[in-house]
Amino acid sequence: MPGTDALSADLTTLVRSVPGVTTVYDAGSSIGRALGKVADLVSGRRGDTAPILVKDPSAGITVSVSIGVADAASAAEVCRRVHDAIAEHLAARGEAASEIAVQVSSIG
Repeated sequence: MPGTDALSADLTTLVRSVPGVTTVYDAGSSIGRALGKVADLVSGRRGDTAPILVKDPSAGITVSVSIGVADAASAAEVCRRVHDAIAEHLAARGEAASEIAVQVSSIG
């Protein structure tokens, strides 16, 4: 299995292509994102990680994604599409997620 950064990038591209998704935001807590940016600065790394958070694949893949949707009336349906797209992508790779969390962060 490729590293979590590669999987995150693949899933980010996939989620951006789901009809009704207007944007993909950084997942995870604000503090975690801030600490990651500080670590990038200290280490000299460029902070180009994909916004989808993929945690501990050795204990079961956990995916967290925060999205913007085009219309409030379809937010639940868009979330279902995103969830299903992620699950199908992982299944095609012979993997499964122990958790897929999809959060709507903006509508409009």
